[in-house]
Parts: sequence; structure tokens; C-alpha cells
Amino acid sequence: MSKRRNILPEIRKSFSPSRNYHESNNRSRSRSPGDIRFGRTETFHLLAGTVLVMLVGLTFRPLSVLFELPTWTIIVLAISLAASFILHELAHKFSAQIYGLWAEFRLTPMGAILTLMSAIPFAFLKIIAPGAVMILGTSDTKTIGKVAFVGPLTNVILSTGIYLTLLLLQFSNALTFEAKTILSWVAEINAFIALFNLLPFAIFDGQKIFSWNKGIWISITGASLLLLILNYIVF
Repeated sequence: MSKRRNILPEIRKSFSPSRNYHESNNRSRSRSPGDIRFGRTETFHLLAGTVLVMLVGLTFRPLSVLFELPTWTIIVLAISLAASFILHELAHKFSAQIYGLWAEFRLTPMGAILTLMSAIPFAFLKIIAPGAVMILGTSDTKTIGKVAFVGPLTNVILSTGIYLTLLLLQFSNALTFEAKTILSWVAEINAFIALFNLLPFAIFDGQKIFSWNKGIWISITGASLLLLILNYIVF
């Protein structure tokens, strides 16, 4: 059985493609299980982070590809990329709050700057790390692992669903250039976010998942890698 402990400070995830959450040894702000809340400060930070992620996502592929798309298609793409980031972060937040932990998203100066710099076209390294879900409370290794797990799992589910939609449209001869570009683009982003966050180091979700359950870590890491490879082979 895992020992219960106060959640300790975590190194800032400056180079994570999607900042999952930080842990803090500050004063615990416990909540009742299932008590889901949003503050005005958190909403502002989350919206600002979303804008930064959209900018990076739109430059994830060559601009020549982006400029071939109609305006409405670019808007749909931007919203879809933003949703990939928001759902990842909210998965951490909601799961932590379900366990009675205090959890809110916050921008971090270094992460926001690196993410903004990554929005520059032709940037060699793309970083999606504007902030993180801050968590306060008392928990154990199993709970921490589960909270970390739901972020990458969300992206794996999204990527899988999008690829299945792509295949269905392709086999039914209903796949247009715009649809293929948007769907493969968003699926690739989700697979990349999941895989990068699953690195088994202290600053990533992967370390917490690996400490909790190595079998689950291997399974979801393999799935993320397969999805990323699939994008380059099939689409």
C-alpha cells in the first residue's frame, strides 16, 4: 500500500509540450470530492494559455500547408488545437478535484515565453507549455499517478477517435483535402502531446504514472508512439 504524503514541490515543466500540473507543499486547500470549481483568475490564465497553444499549433506544420486552406478551415483547426490543450489540462483538474484536492490552472512566466517563442514559424523545437494545473492537498502515489494518467489518456483517446474518423472517410471516398489536413493535423498534435508528457522523468506525467503502475505506463506510451507513427505512414 502506498504511503499517504503531502504533495511536494515539482520542478517546473518548462519543456513539456503540455504542462500537466505542479505539486506544492504549501497550505492544503482541501475540497469535498467531486467539488468542481473555476475562479476568474484561473479562467483568464486558461484562456491566455489556450491562445498561445493555438498559435503554436497553427505553425506545427509548414505555413505553405496552412495557406492552402480556406479561412473557415483554419478557424476550425485553431479551435480543435485549442481543445486538445484545454481537455488535457481539465482532465488533470477535474480528476484532482474529484479526489478532494485543490486544483487550478496557472500560467508560468518561463512556460508562457517558451510557448510564445515556439509560435514563430520554422522554429526548430515546438513547445506547448504555457502553464500547469497547480495542485494542493494530501494524497498517495496511486492517486497522483491516476491524476497524471488522465491527461495523456485524454489525448490518446482524441487521437484514436480522429484517426478512426479519417479511415472511415477515406474508405467511403468522402475524405476531402481540407478534412484530411485538419483531422491528421489535430491527431498528430494529440499523439505528440501524450507521448512527450509520458517521458518517465520527474517533470513529466510519465514519472508519476511509472511510479504508480509500470504496466499502464508501458501500455499508454506504446499507444501514443503507435498513433504518432501512424500519422506519418498512413496520412
